[in-house]
Amino acid sequence: MGKIGTVVTTTEGPSVTSFSFVIEKKSIKRGSYIGVETEEGVLIGVVSNIIKTNKYFESAGAVSEYNKSSDLFHAFPVKEWEYTMGDARALGVYDKNGMLQRPAFPLSPGDAVKEVDAEVLNRFLGLDQGRGICLGEVQQHDLKAKFNEIRMDVLGKQIKLVGRVVKNDMFARNEFIVQRVYDIDPRDLAQELLVK
Repeated sequence: MGKIGTVVTTTEGPSVTSFSFVIEKKSIKRGSYIGVETEEGVLIGVVSNIIKTNKYFESAGAVSEYNKSSDLFHAFPVKEWEYTMGDARALGVYDKNGMLQRPAFPLSPGDAVKEVDAEVLNRFLGLDQGRGICLGEVQQHDLKAKFNEIRMDVLGKQIKLVGRVVKNDMFARNEFIVQRVYDIDPRDLAQELLVK
């Protein structure tokens, strides 16, 4: 994994769900998957936004005044203060045992942001490079989007799930526990709804 940036502090973070970083490698684009080594393991994230900024252009009033009297580019070293920042969503952490977990602790400012290894990205996205059916390429990566046939059989299929909802107080959410799965025909379901 080659270094592409450094985590920085913003008013929103870094937090367990998102972080910002200064981009050092211009090949990073919106939608790129990135990785950060943490104490928990390797955090996988996706770049959600890219912002270009320059301290000399933060005040619209100052820029307007300088442009009336002289060119701002000649008066100050403007180009040297331009930099690019990326915002990223934390998607999960591969722990020391190779298990995918939710991030439980935020990154530290100064942590190195790196490119995700192709093997890790294959595993994270559930791709099957050996026997999978190619559906194109993973956006922003030189990686074929190959899914195995079992996933392809379920993709786009309409199914009926029967189960129960359990409230998980620890994570403050509801969880659906599936007890039975049925294949359904949309026509039959529509007819059933019309009869009622």
